[in-house]
Order: sequence, then C-alpha cells, then structure tokens
Amino acid sequence: RQLIEAVSKNGNYLLNVGPTDEGLIPQPSVDRLREVGQWVRANAEAIYGAGPSPYPYEFEWGAITTKPGRAFLHIAFWPEGDFVLYGLKNKVHKAYLLASGRSLAFRQQHHEELDLYELRISVPPVMPDPRVTVIALELAGDAEMQQDIMQQPDGKVIVPAFAAAIHSP
Repeated sequence: RQLIEAVSKNGNYLLNVGPTDEGLIPQPSVDRLREVGQWVRANAEAIYGAGPSPYPYEFEWGAITTKPGRAFLHIAFWPEGDFVLYGLKNKVHKAYLLASGRSLAFRQQHHEELDLYELRISVPPVMPDPRVTVIALELAGDAEMQQDIMQQPDGKVIVPAFAAAIHSP
C-alpha cells in the first residue's frame, strides 16, 4: 500500500532491506519482497511508468494512478455492493480487473442538477486480491476529474489540509 501511495502522489518508494552482519537478507524481508514482487508482476501496468492521481485529495478505499487514456483504481478496502467513484469526467470505454483481465460492468452518469459525475462499477462480492485489487479503466483521453472537494459515496467529505483555511483563531 505504501508503494501505491507513493506512485499515486508522483513519488518514489525505497525499500531498506540491509543485510545482517553475516551479509544475509533476513528471511522476513525476503518473504515480504517476494510477496510484493508477485503483486507488482500481476499489476505492473498500474505501477511502472504510472503517473499520479488527478484528484486533489486522498480516498479511504485506496488510491489512483494514471497513464495516458487510463486510470487504475487501487482498492485496498472492498465495497459492499458496487464500487462508486464521483468526479471522473471522461467517458469510460472499458473497466476490468487488471490482474485477471476480467471485464466489469459499469454505468456512468452526470447528475446535471448537482454537476456531479458518477461511475458505478459492478464488482465481485469478494475482493479478488486480499492485499489490493486494481481495476483498470480505459478512458476517452487523459483522466480528467472534478477538482472540487465533494462528498464521496460513503457519505464523508474529507478536506485536506492544503484546501483548508483558518478564518478566526
């Protein structure tokens, strides 16, 4: 999750796995690196050469990375029912699980009275990868998101510190 978070913010992630005094990498580090490597192999497209999230804030469910004409939803906390994302303006041509290629049904709509873009994706009832599941979106153009701070489908409104201002002490 830390690797995904770094990529989604246009950063780098360095692993500190120094050897023991005998020159060996500790077995717990080897095991963790192997697990991370397996996940990255299955989801490499969403990590290598990927750019940051176009949203100005974070999500409790995970993070977003992008490439030209694509967005990758890294979901760490699986929804009950459909996965819903607000604010994506682009037309979505295809949604699928990145690791398996399995297509996912989706519906997009623009709620004119609220000027709110909604993407609703039908996801399997059980999270395919218990660590982080990646949904790939093929888009018409580069990802374009509403930049307003908006209530998300879980009912929360998260105001990041950079967007807040103190008006009186």
